[in-house]
Amino acid sequence: MTVKQVTAVNLQQGIDIVFRRLNQRRGSKGIWLFHNDLYSKMEEYRSSGIDTRCWSFLMDSLAQWKAIRGTADHTKESIREKGQQLLPILRERFNILVGQQLILPTIENVTWKDIEPLFLVAKDIKGVDGPMFASKLCHFLLPSAFFVFDNTLVKRGWANYQQYWEDCRTAWMAVGDDSEHLKRLLKNNMPSHCTPCVTYPWPTKITELCQFEAKC
Repeated sequence: MTVKQVTAVNLQQGIDIVFRRLNQRRGSKGIWLFHNDLYSKMEEYRSSGIDTRCWSFLMDSLAQWKAIRGTADHTKESIREKGQQLLPILRERFNILVGQQLILPTIENVTWKDIEPLFLVAKDIKGVDGPMFASKLCHFLLPSAFFVFDNTLVKRGWANYQQYWEDCRTAWMAVGDDSEHLKRLLKNNMPSHCTPCVTYPWPTKITELCQFEAKC
């Protein structure tokens, strides 16, 4: 299984699929704005540290993104409590990646080996094999360093998140000088009043959109 190339054609197709899906399902404002409001709020929370207040916000956001679907074995409350218990380790591994200056890494300057420790803690919080929860949690923390894995949006075939991450990273790195053109294309599809926040995750968001399938 290989990812789709990151091109203007695939990006526009992905955007069109999102808008068509929203029109059919009356999607939320957040998605229409490509989640810029969420990324803006996360900027504020990160600046104060990954603490209990931040964890509460993350849990609420993960619930909105349908990453927390409680079951008999994994209730929403148990996930919240487990995350609270593991918060010191989550914070420690986050801090290792951002450093004292809180500079967020991107897929352009990290490898899987760099970010895997954070992903493994996120995965332990929910305690399931699937990567959706962990990928979304890590994406909220470091949006330009983690791709969201959601099997309702990307084509089937990746049971292993590491392989999906590495394949998507390779696809983005192949873009080269076209990256600014792709950023402008995505920005032009946003509402005119939407100003992307400083930490808007252009590399991961563009690559993800290029993976959307017409069946969505």
